[in-house]
Formats: sequence, C-alpha cells, structure tokens
Amino acid sequence: MSNNENLWKSLSAVIGATILSLIGPKVVSTEQLPWSKWLMFLFIAVLLLLYSFNFITRFWRKLVMFIRNKSCFCPKVGIIYSVSKVEPNNIPRVWTDVAPECWGSLVKKAAKIANKKIRIKLIDARSSFDSFNVIINPYGGNLPELNFVAFPVYNKLLDYIKNGGFFVNIADIPTYWSFNPLINRLVDRTPAVYDIHGAVSRNFQRTPLLEELALSAFNLGEQNKNKFKLDDRYSGYGEKEILLRLSRCVKIESHIESVTLPIKLQPDLEVTPLFFCNYGDGLCLISMSWLDREKYDKNFPRRECIDYGADNKDLEEVIPYLIIQKLFGIKYNKT
Repeated sequence: MSNNENLWKSLSAVIGATILSLIGPKVVSTEQLPWSKWLMFLFIAVLLLLYSFNFITRFWRKLVMFIRNKSCFCPKVGIIYSVSKVEPNNIPRVWTDVAPECWGSLVKKAAKIANKKIRIKLIDARSSFDSFNVIINPYGGNLPELNFVAFPVYNKLLDYIKNGGFFVNIADIPTYWSFNPLINRLVDRTPAVYDIHGAVSRNFQRTPLLEELALSAFNLGEQNKNKFKLDDRYSGYGEKEILLRLSRCVKIESHIESVTLPIKLQPDLEVTPLFFCNYGDGLCLISMSWLDREKYDKNFPRRECIDYGADNKDLEEVIPYLIIQKLFGIKYNKT
C-alpha cells in the first residue's frame, strides 16, 4: 500500500470518527433535525470508516475476482505494456525481440483456432491485475517496476498469482532484471555474491521469482538445435515435437509440470525449458528459452551471433496455445 493511500485511509478514519462524535449527542438531544439528515451523516461516516479499514477495497477485489472466475464472462488477457508513462520502446526486452502487441495477436490467433473468445488489453504495470484471467510479461528476463523500495509490481504479481491468477513469462529467467523508471535503466534484481577478491556472481536460485517458487535453474551454455518431444497432454498444438535451441532450464521437481518430456542432463538430473508450476491458488507458465539474436561481443569479434529468435520460433505458437488450453481446459488440434 502506497504512502498516499495510507494517508487517505487515515484521513477517512479521522473524518468518519469526527462525524460520529458530532451527530451522536445531537441524536439524543432535544434539537430537532430531519431524520434524513441524520441518516445521511451516519451513512457518510460509516462509509469513510469502512474505507479506512479496507473493507470496501477488499469487498471490491473479491467481487472482481468472482466475476473473473465465472465462465459466463469473456476471459481477459492483460499484457504488461508500459510503466509509469514510459513508452514500451524505451523498456528493454531481455532475450526476446517479440513486441508486447505481437503477443496479443498470437494469443488471439490461438483462441480463434480453438473457437474461443477472449479480450486482450495492453496494460500499464501500475494497473490492477485482479480483473485479468491471464497476465503476460512480454519483456523476458525483465519485469518492469515502479520503485525499488517496496517493489510494488512484483509483490502485486505474487498476490495476483496466489489468489488464482495465471502468469506467463515468455523468455529467460523471470525477474532476473527489473526496469526502474525513476532512473530509466535496467537493474539487477538478483542479489550479488562477492568472493574474497571482490568478483561478483549472481545465482539464478536467488532471483526473486525463482526463489519464491523454489525453482533450480541452470545455464546450459551454447547448444545445438534439437527436436524435443512434447508431453501428450500438450501435443494438441498440432505437433508431437518442438524445435528448440536450449539456453536455460529448470530441474524437474514435484511441483513442476513439464510441457516437454523430461530432458536428462545427468542420470539423476532431469530438466525442462518450458513448464507450469503452481503458487497458492494460481499458476505460472514459464519459458526459459531465448527469443532474440545474440548481441555482438567485441571480445570475440569472429564469433557468429546465434539467432535464438529464429531457432525458437515454434515457441511463438506453442506459448499462446498453452495459454488457451489452460484458460479453457481444452485440448485442440491445429488445422
């Protein structure tokens, strides 16, 4: 809760209590005033007190989430687009070159194939997530923030998922970075670890969302393109396999539902680059593969930059399909 909101709630409590203290003695006195006026003052005082103790806000949230979860209403998909009036072109996309509005078109296309109706809205990170059935972060490893004191967007996102929301991160390690509009730059959200010589390293497991979801992530280094079989539950996308050039993945544990069949790195270590996992009453869909071309490295001028966006193009069809499948509880075949 922001300082401004706390101030308004405190002020409402003071005004509401003051009104009650003033009209109480008047009601029992001989002073005559129409009951309609007493009731009006009483209504205003009670309303202010309810607001100050958060009853109205909580009731409204419950109502919005109740409507969201009713199948008779058209599902809404929110795509984080801007933050604090910063234009999306000025918000860095980490390991993805697919624009936010493109994900809207891709999800609409998947819904049309399934003969389902959805509503797509590009939203500011300041917006409430509660009315949306799905929230998509199209910025890959970057989750735009409002400030780095309370991390309101990140905490709002956790609360949204915990209360039945469906969060989708389309590339890389979610929340490894955050864009800070106050300084207009990308900032590491993963805590730094320093060795005795002062060298810095950052452990994926300490990335905020991965730590919250208890995910163990690995960097696979440079890999060749390969075909990976999809789990039968998700092969309705129209293919039994998906072509990927892997970059990062997570260890498959009891709370992870892998979209691909398990990939064995070691005899006792199975991993996946694309998976669902639960958090509270909600669900996350996380893809850790990259959707962008490598940047030129002046230290290795002769090295050819790998175009992960082209190599992992299948994900632009698979991710929207998975969203629609989970959203409507269906399995359909692409035609």
